Amino acid sequence: MTDWRAKWQETLKELEQKRDELRVQAHLAKAEAKEELARLETRVDELKARADKAGDQAQDAMEDVARKANIIAAEMKESLARIKEKLKADGGGGTKS
Repeated sequence: MTDWRAKWQETLKELEQKRDELRVQAHLAKAEAKEELARLETRVDELKARADKAGDQAQDAMEDVARKANIIAAEMKESLARIKEKLKADGGGGTKS
C-alpha cells in the first residue's frame, strides 16, 4: 500500500509543479499581452492624431479653395455685367461691319 501512496504523492507533486510552471507562464504571457496592448494603444493614438491633423489640413485647404472660388465667381459676375453693358452700348449685341 505504501508503494501506491508513494506513486500517488509523486504524481501529485509533478502535477503541482506543472501547475505552478503554467501559472508562471500565464503570468508572463499576461505581462506580454499587456505590453502588446500598450504598444497597440500608442499606435492607435498616433493614428488618431495623424487623422485629426490631416482632417484639419483638409478643412483649411477646402476653406482656401472656397474663398478663391468665391473671388473667381465675383470676378466672373463683374465681367459678365461689363460684357452685357458693352453689348447694350454697341446696339444690342449685333456686330458692326
